[in-house]
Parts: sequence; C-alpha cells; structure tokens
Amino acid sequence: MAKRDLTLRVYSDGRQKMRWKATAGNGKQLARSARGYCEEEQIMADISWLLDEKRNPELYRDNGKKREWRWRIRNAIGRIVAIGSEGYVNKGDCDKSANLFLDATAIGEY
Repeated sequence: MAKRDLTLRVYSDGRQKMRWKATAGNGKQLARSARGYCEEEQIMADISWLLDEKRNPELYRDNGKKREWRWRIRNAIGRIVAIGSEGYVNKGDCDKSANLFLDATAIGEY
C-alpha cells in the first residue's frame, strides 16, 4: 500500500502557544498536539520524534458519556505528544486511524 501524504501545520493558539495538527489529503484532521508549546525547539523536537521512527499508539476508552475509543502516543518519559482528533465507536476503526497517521509521509508547513 502506498504511503499517503499528510500535511503537518504548526500554528499559534489563542494563548500564544504553538501547536501542530496533521491533516490528510482529503482535508480531514487526523491528529494534533496534546499540548501547547512555548518554544519552537520543543515543538520541532516532538514533531521530529514522531516522524523519525515507528511509534506505538495507545488505544483507550474515554470516560465521557459516549465511551469512545481514542488513541494517543506517549514519548519515552510518558508525556503525551500526539492525540487522535476524534473518537470511534469501534476499536478497530480507532486503530486504523492511528496507523493512517503513523504510516503517512509528512509534508507541509512546519
């Protein structure tokens, strides 16, 4: 299966912190940063870490009313670096979404 393009964009949120988001070729947001960053070096280090090698997403059920499946990726010290942009009823769909993000080729505005 061919790799798909993924646009990564770094932007400033309302609190003057830098965040990133990953969008698929069809315009659908797949993932985003789990936190805001104060320094460009920090956000770029986390983006590079995500792109450098295969990461293992953690699938979990949220505690909301819908009890949806979600995914996130933690770094070596346990800090959440990336989270999926939506929840899923089916665990398999959640896993598929996480792997679409991880298997894509990053292009874009960072």
